[in-house]
Amino acid sequence: MNDSSGPAGEPSSGAPPPKAIQNLVFAAILVILFLIVCRLFAPFFTVLLWSTLLYVLLSPLHHRVIKDLDFTRRKGRILKNAWAAVFALATIVIILIPLFFVSSIFFRQIMELTGYGRDLLNERPQLLEEMLERFTKFLNGVSAEQISVSPEEIRRQIMGLLSTGLQSVVGISRPIALNLW
Repeated sequence: MNDSSGPAGEPSSGAPPPKAIQNLVFAAILVILFLIVCRLFAPFFTVLLWSTLLYVLLSPLHHRVIKDLDFTRRKGRILKNAWAAVFALATIVIILIPLFFVSSIFFRQIMELTGYGRDLLNERPQLLEEMLERFTKFLNGVSAEQISVSPEEIRRQIMGLLSTGLQSVVGISRPIALNLW
């Protein structure tokens, strides 16, 4: 019996063999799982990129420093570990110094922004009331008068949101500060 004929000697209908379908399904599942794994690791791509970059930059220097050490002797093993610690600390410093400068610049800009906002509100104390009135009119117009909100309700909601946000910041920063000291 020949492969091109079906059961009882009839010619096959040209359908792909089950093995080919199984391979296609397997390939589709593999691609879907690969995309899911990529999606899971997406938040860490920048960290992986920077760690790879630091490794590529510092690895040749590390190998050059430890190449003449005799690892069979105790002194060589101790020096290898000491150099590893030095390079680990140097990498941390390389990361923390720019982070410190960027954080300080960001904090300074936030302080300037709050100062500008405070000065503006001191010059025009009615500005916040005007903005709330405009927002209330806008909200009523957009909702075709279905949503009726007063400026006092909006102010109360904003104050509650700020209070909750500040409480969560204090709640998060307290354990961090306690762990640092």
